[in-house]
Amino acid sequence: VGARRLMVLGVLTVALGFVLLSRVQDLWAFYGSIVVIAIGMSAAAGPVGMVAIAHWFRRRRGRALAYMTMGAGTSGVMVIVLAWLISTFDWRNALLIIAALQLAVCVPLALSVRNRPEEIGLLPDGDLPDDPADEEGAAPAPPRAGDEGMTVRQSLASSAFWRLAIAVALGNVGAMAIIVHQIPFFTSSVGLSEGAAAASVTAMTLMSLVCRFGFGYAAHPTFAFATVGGDTDEPDWLRDALVAGIRRARAEGIHKRDFERMRRKTLGKFIRQFDATESAAFALFAF
Repeated sequence: VGARRLMVLGVLTVALGFVLLSRVQDLWAFYGSIVVIAIGMSAAAGPVGMVAIAHWFRRRRGRALAYMTMGAGTSGVMVIVLAWLISTFDWRNALLIIAALQLAVCVPLALSVRNRPEEIGLLPDGDLPDDPADEEGAAPAPPRAGDEGMTVRQSLASSAFWRLAIAVALGNVGAMAIIVHQIPFFTSSVGLSEGAAAASVTAMTLMSLVCRFGFGYAAHPTFAFATVGGDTDEPDWLRDALVAGIRRARAEGIHKRDFERMRRKTLGKFIRQFDATESAAFALFAF
């Protein structure tokens, strides 16, 4: 289907949901409108945009994803706008205004999205087909097998996918529970005005911008650090050996079998510490 069509369809669905929500008279109609909005948000929000960014970026994919997730943080400003609209025009008309804004602003933005750079004659990262240099003047690494990731069937068969999906779902449940109850709590229990309570939601979402960008930046493939400690009589040789090993791994990649062996070895060392006398002594007397 493509990210562009899904985003346009999602924006239209969200706008329809707001219109339906503005007309509700019964509880079942309220729940139905929320379901429509949720379906539209799923098509117009994060996951679809992440797919498009994954197609467009390779060298700075983590940074691009960080900028995209910052949009959810800045959207908290709309809580204040919505509170003002409700106090000025009542909540039904306010929802209709929000729906109109969705159509006027978000539909053109969704139409500007391109699923892949090849659609307009570019390569990932905006490179031209005959441009061998990247933004730092160095030749880009040739694409390797697996750059496009896993297929849908492979993902659904992977336990890592389901662990990640469950973790994200539980995190969102907790975050949404706070957001949904935040304004009622501040207005009824604390005694703040609706505008002040809405400002608290905006402040919370704006504070998340630092973490959104920071974690996205840290997820970039070139952002990493390691500390190597120990005694050696030949520090220069050790440094050169480490640099050569890192370069070889970047050029040839790391075999899955070798990575799995090192992962199990590291995990085993960590678990062994819980049953080691020296580890217990260090925890008790080191500080």
